[in-house]
Amino acid sequence: MKKITSIILIIAIIFSSVVTFADGNTNKLSDIEGHWAKYYVTNLIDKEVIDGYPDGTFRPNNPVRVDEFLKLTLVAMGHRLEQGNVYWAQPYIDKAIELKLISEGEIGDYQAYIKREEMASIIVNAASLTEPKPNPNAENYIKSGIKDYYKISDEYKQSVLDSYNMGFITGKDDGNFDSQGTATRGEASTIINRLLDKEIRQAFEMDEIESVEVLNLMTGEMMEVYPPVVDGEEVTEIIDAIKALKESFKLTDGYNYIEYNPYEHVVTTSSYENEEMSHNTSSNPMAQLMNQQMIIQIRTLDWGQVEEPRQTKNLTYQFMFVKKDEVFDYHRKVIESMFLHLFEDDYEEAMKYLDEAFGRPQGEFEKRVYQLNDRYMYIYIFTDGRIDTYISIKNPK
Repeated sequence: MKKITSIILIIAIIFSSVVTFADGNTNKLSDIEGHWAKYYVTNLIDKEVIDGYPDGTFRPNNPVRVDEFLKLTLVAMGHRLEQGNVYWAQPYIDKAIELKLISEGEIGDYQAYIKREEMASIIVNAASLTEPKPNPNAENYIKSGIKDYYKISDEYKQSVLDSYNMGFITGKDDGNFDSQGTATRGEASTIINRLLDKEIRQAFEMDEIESVEVLNLMTGEMMEVYPPVVDGEEVTEIIDAIKALKESFKLTDGYNYIEYNPYEHVVTTSSYENEEMSHNTSSNPMAQLMNQQMIIQIRTLDWGQVEEPRQTKNLTYQFMFVKKDEVFDYHRKVIESMFLHLFEDDYEEAMKYLDEAFGRPQGEFEKRVYQLNDRYMYIYIFTDGRIDTYISIKNPK
């Protein structure tokens, strides 16, 4: 008798995990009335994409398992498969691997509750089968707005960015993504509705965000660079500084070019005596680098996106004077223009400190720190005579 009871119990568990509610009558669902996800649940039941439980509930607040979400996604895509004999979800898993919604061996336990980063990857991969990938230009802006971006597993970071960009997932009210957190059946229903209907997605809009065009180091094409986000606010001074830097090139007596590295989120200018010196015409592969006289970098990403944040708010603007004796001959006007932009009324004092560093005889390493115009200014004088200057954003917290 105990054996029969155990078998019945196992069958009941399997039956409920498959989530069947054959007639799709939402009136029988006793627990979605008044729930925020009622519209999304009802819509999917009407489309016969998802069902309730045999006891007449939907359990919208229950967490979703990986196999359940895979089936849900595939059915929404039009793949209605026979359940497996040994494991009901095996045909859906095989199909998901075939369509590259997941990769072989990616998921260790299909019966575990799905992680939010896994769900983001699956839904983006599903959408990408019929839709172009989103514009990557705004990724630094999106990334800087995710407070716990560094906690997302490396293999899922791009998918999470795409999920924000495409409007599938927008994160939590506190600004975190919670990559290792689970998702409820109500949340999963919402995301599947967004897969089916682009009109209800909360796609990322870039039109009203201030930006600046810079050459993409990777593609050789112009792209829009967006400001980082700190505590929910755009740091637009970064964009203003990039624009000022581009404008300052009109004053140079040498040659400068500017480019943006979208992976490191850094705008970099390289300064030479002339344009010819910027091209590697020598057999020495290091010749081009050796010809550089000055490098200016502006970091465009939120400075909290690492597990143990460095004081990178103080390293936003970096001036590397590689050839100290030549820099002022060709690029002093560029430096003065940027210092005037950053330090405003304190510009002359900032230039005085820089001139003093340039005039110091070569010797031991030295670090000098100043505070001007609500910014920190760090000057590093190296034993080989090279000078690096770091300048913070205004009022770094």
